[in-house]
Amino acid sequence: MAATDIEVSVYTKLQTACPRVYPCTLPKNPTFPSITYQVVSESPIMRLSGGPSLASRKRFQMDAWDKTYEGAKALASSAVAALSDGTLRAEPLVSFDTYEAEEQLFRVTLDWTIWNNYSDGLSH
Repeated sequence: MAATDIEVSVYTKLQTACPRVYPCTLPKNPTFPSITYQVVSESPIMRLSGGPSLASRKRFQMDAWDKTYEGAKALASSAVAALSDGTLRAEPLVSFDTYEAEEQLFRVTLDWTIWNNYSDGLSH
């Protein structure tokens, strides 16, 4: 399935925080720090008069990965700044930190809701 305009926008924004951004999973033998992202859900926005509008909202999960906790936290902060620059209609939902013992990696997970208005092709 092809990426939607909003997914391309999110990818582009995340690349300003880190040039290594991947959909869904890290590649084999990745360079760190890195970011992965995925769409968790999509919901159409309903009109007050009934029926779906041309807008939708997507919930994204983004993971900032690094070999150090400090590096993962710093990357997550950069990703938050990139998504919060005012060009996307984006709202943070939750954030949590984990350690992947098998891979010996730290991960900061960020969940965001991002709206897309298909009538003009812009996210707002």
